[in-house]
Amino acid sequence: MFWKNKKQQDDQSNVSRPLITPLPPARARGGTFRRELSRGPNWTASKGSALSNRGLFNYSASGRASFYRYLRDTLPIVSTAIWNWVRLCATPQSVELSGSEAQVKRAQGILTDLDSRILENPYQRSKGINRLMEALFLELFTLGRFCGELVLLPDGSGIDHF
Repeated sequence: MFWKNKKQQDDQSNVSRPLITPLPPARARGGTFRRELSRGPNWTASKGSALSNRGLFNYSASGRASFYRYLRDTLPIVSTAIWNWVRLCATPQSVELSGSEAQVKRAQGILTDLDSRILENPYQRSKGINRLMEALFLELFTLGRFCGELVLLPDGSGIDHF
């Protein structure tokens, strides 16, 4: 029941008026209200914000990034908007090489080898420059920042991996 009618007795006058008590959206749909998102220890005592008093979110400098990721991952309209921009910006890459046939073949081998070593992650479906661009734009459009580490070969003659 979304509305409760109660008679509120006032000491000064006997005026009855409805008392509106809305339910949380999840409870109105029959679900449970989620409160376990990101509560830090004793957060309400140290910060005292309205959101932390309800246990919804720990809003700190590092918490802001996880909050933005939470919004991206849980709100379909936000997720769709971000992923549309990621797909528009991270289009498949192509390389055109010029030179003799031996030089082109050598350059293609170097690029293929580099592409197999960029963004190696056993938990990702894909790797290479295309996945790196997708990860870059996803973080850039979600948080406004991106960080990566470029590791050189031991002799410094080239790139080992990213």
